[in-house]
Amino acid sequence: MSRYSTLDIVELQSFTLTDFHYWKLHVQLEMKERDIFYIVLSEIATTREGVDEFQWSKDEHYYRDYLLSSLNPHLVMTYNDFKTAKEIWDHLNVYFQEKEGLLKTLLCERFFNSKFNTNSSITSQIVELEKLRLKLVDEQSEISDNLFMSLILYKLPLERITFKAKM
Repeated sequence: MSRYSTLDIVELQSFTLTDFHYWKLHVQLEMKERDIFYIVLSEIATTREGVDEFQWSKDEHYYRDYLLSSLNPHLVMTYNDFKTAKEIWDHLNVYFQEKEGLLKTLLCERFFNSKFNTNSSITSQIVELEKLRLKLVDEQSEISDNLFMSLILYKLPLERITFKAKM
Protein backbone atom coordinates (compact mmCIF):
# COMPACT_ATOMS: atom_id res chain seq x y z
CA MET A 1 0.00 0.00 0.00
CA SER A 2 1.29 3.44 -0.84
CA ARG A 3 1.92 5.80 2.05
CA TYR A 4 -0.46 8.39 0.68
CA SER A 5 -3.71 8.13 -1.19
CA THR A 6 -6.30 10.58 -2.44
CA LEU A 7 -8.93 8.42 -0.72
CA ASP A 8 -7.45 8.98 2.75
CA ILE A 9 -9.72 11.93 3.46
CA VAL A 10 -12.78 9.74 2.98
CA GLU A 11 -11.36 7.13 5.38
CA LEU A 12 -10.68 9.57 8.23
CA GLN A 13 -12.05 8.70 11.63
CA SER A 14 -13.34 12.00 12.94
CA PHE A 15 -12.66 12.83 16.57
CA THR A 16 -15.73 14.19 18.34
CA LEU A 17 -14.31 14.81 21.85
CA THR A 18 -16.05 11.77 23.33
CA ASP A 19 -14.12 8.86 21.86
CA PHE A 20 -10.46 9.82 22.25
CA HIS A 21 -9.13 6.28 22.85
CA TYR A 22 -10.90 4.90 19.79
CA TRP A 23 -9.77 7.80 17.63
CA LYS A 24 -6.18 7.51 18.90
CA LEU A 25 -6.06 3.78 18.18
CA HIS A 26 -7.49 4.33 14.71
CA VAL A 27 -4.90 7.01 13.89
CA GLN A 28 -2.07 4.85 15.24
CA LEU A 29 -3.12 1.93 13.08
CA GLU A 30 -3.45 4.13 10.00
CA MET A 31 -0.03 5.71 10.51
CA LYS A 32 1.66 2.40 11.32
CA GLU A 33 0.19 0.92 8.16
CA ARG A 34 1.75 3.79 6.18
CA ASP A 35 5.07 3.44 8.07
CA ILE A 36 4.97 7.01 9.32
CA PHE A 37 3.97 6.58 12.96
CA TYR A 38 7.62 7.22 13.79
CA ILE A 39 6.87 10.94 13.36
CA VAL A 40 5.21 11.16 16.80
CA LEU A 41 7.14 8.48 18.68
CA SER A 42 10.13 10.39 20.02
CA GLU A 43 12.29 13.46 19.63
CA ILE A 44 12.83 14.83 16.13
CA ALA A 45 16.53 13.92 16.12
CA THR A 46 15.85 10.21 16.67
CA THR A 47 12.83 10.03 14.36
CA ARG A 48 14.95 11.19 11.44
CA GLU A 49 17.44 8.33 11.78
CA GLY A 50 17.36 6.27 8.60
CA VAL A 51 14.98 8.68 6.84
CA ASP A 52 16.21 11.37 4.48
CA GLU A 53 15.14 14.95 5.22
CA PHE A 54 12.82 15.19 2.21
CA GLN A 55 10.94 12.00 3.14
CA TRP A 56 10.76 13.00 6.81
CA SER A 57 9.36 16.43 5.86
CA LYS A 58 6.82 14.82 3.53
CA ASP A 59 5.73 12.32 6.23
CA GLU A 60 5.55 15.06 8.86
CA HIS A 61 3.38 17.25 6.63
CA TYR A 62 1.08 14.34 5.77
CA TYR A 63 0.72 13.26 9.41
CA ARG A 64 0.03 16.83 10.62
CA ASP A 65 -2.61 17.33 7.92
CA TYR A 66 -4.13 13.94 8.70
CA LEU A 67 -4.43 14.81 12.39
CA LEU A 68 -5.93 18.23 11.74
CA SER A 69 -8.36 16.84 9.16
CA SER A 70 -9.67 14.28 11.62
CA LEU A 71 -10.34 16.76 14.44
CA ASN A 72 -13.62 18.55 14.93
CA PRO A 73 -13.62 22.23 13.87
CA HIS A 74 -13.22 23.55 17.42
CA LEU A 75 -10.04 21.53 17.92
CA VAL A 76 -8.70 22.44 14.47
CA MET A 77 -8.85 26.10 15.48
CA THR A 78 -6.87 25.26 18.62
CA TYR A 79 -4.26 23.00 17.03
CA ASN A 80 -3.76 24.70 13.68
CA ASP A 81 -1.01 26.91 15.13
CA PHE A 82 1.03 23.91 16.30
CA LYS A 83 4.04 23.46 14.01
CA THR A 84 4.47 19.67 14.03
CA ALA A 85 2.38 16.53 14.18
CA LYS A 86 4.28 15.49 17.30
CA GLU A 87 3.28 18.71 19.10
CA ILE A 88 -0.36 18.11 18.20
CA TRP A 89 -0.19 14.42 19.16
CA ASP A 90 1.53 15.04 22.50
CA HIS A 91 -0.79 17.88 23.46
CA LEU A 92 -3.92 15.88 22.62
CA ASN A 93 -2.65 12.97 24.71
CA VAL A 94 -1.87 15.13 27.73
CA TYR A 95 -5.09 17.10 27.50
CA PHE A 96 -7.38 14.09 27.23
CA GLN A 97 -5.51 12.05 29.85
CA GLU A 98 -5.99 14.94 32.29
CA LYS A 99 -9.63 15.20 31.27
CA GLU A 100 -10.11 11.46 31.80
CA GLY A 101 -8.43 11.69 35.20
CA LEU A 102 -10.85 14.43 36.21
CA LEU A 103 -13.80 12.38 34.95
CA LYS A 104 -12.61 9.37 36.95
CA THR A 105 -12.26 11.52 40.09
CA LEU A 106 -15.77 12.93 39.67
CA LEU A 107 -17.24 9.47 39.10
CA CYS A 108 -15.48 8.13 42.22
CA GLU A 109 -16.75 11.06 44.23
CA ARG A 110 -20.32 10.50 43.06
CA PHE A 111 -20.04 6.76 43.63
CA PHE A 112 -18.68 6.93 47.17
CA ASN A 113 -20.38 10.09 48.44
CA SER A 114 -23.91 9.58 47.18
CA LYS A 115 -26.64 8.88 49.74
CA PHE A 116 -29.75 6.80 49.41
CA ASN A 117 -32.94 8.86 49.46
CA THR A 118 -35.65 7.56 51.80
CA ASN A 119 -38.37 8.80 49.41
CA SER A 120 -37.18 6.70 46.48
CA SER A 121 -37.11 3.00 45.84
CA ILE A 122 -33.96 1.34 47.21
CA THR A 123 -33.87 -0.92 44.15
CA SER A 124 -33.83 1.98 41.69
CA GLN A 125 -31.06 3.66 43.70
CA ILE A 126 -29.01 0.47 43.68
CA VAL A 127 -29.48 0.31 39.91
CA GLU A 128 -28.17 3.89 39.63
CA LEU A 129 -25.21 2.99 41.84
CA GLU A 130 -24.51 -0.02 39.61
CA LYS A 131 -24.51 2.27 36.56
CA LEU A 132 -21.88 4.43 38.25
CA ARG A 133 -19.90 1.30 39.06
CA LEU A 134 -19.96 0.24 35.41
CA LYS A 135 -18.78 3.70 34.31
CA LEU A 136 -15.88 3.39 36.76
CA VAL A 137 -15.05 -0.07 35.42
CA ASP A 138 -15.03 1.46 31.92
CA GLU A 139 -12.48 3.96 33.27
CA GLN A 140 -10.28 1.07 34.51
CA SER A 141 -11.31 1.38 38.18
CA GLU A 142 -11.96 -1.98 39.77
CA ILE A 143 -14.91 -2.05 42.17
CA SER A 144 -15.12 -5.52 43.71
CA ASP A 145 -18.44 -7.14 44.52
CA ASN A 146 -17.57 -7.04 48.24
CA LEU A 147 -16.85 -3.32 48.12
CA PHE A 148 -20.02 -2.71 46.15
CA MET A 149 -22.18 -4.66 48.61
CA SER A 150 -20.52 -2.96 51.59
CA LEU A 151 -21.20 0.42 50.03
CA ILE A 152 -24.86 -0.46 49.48
CA LEU A 153 -25.23 -1.52 53.10
CA TYR A 154 -23.47 1.60 54.30
CA LYS A 155 -25.72 3.85 52.23
CA LEU A 156 -28.97 2.33 53.44
CA PRO A 157 -31.16 4.83 55.32
CA LEU A 158 -31.55 4.50 59.09
CA GLU A 159 -35.07 3.08 58.56
CA ARG A 160 -33.42 0.02 57.05
CA ILE A 161 -31.09 -0.57 60.01
CA THR A 162 -32.80 -3.89 60.83
CA PHE A 163 -32.01 -5.03 57.32
CA LYS A 164 -28.35 -4.16 57.94
CA ALA A 165 -28.35 -6.16 61.17
CA LYS A 166 -29.78 -9.24 59.44
CA MET A 167 -27.11 -9.12 56.77
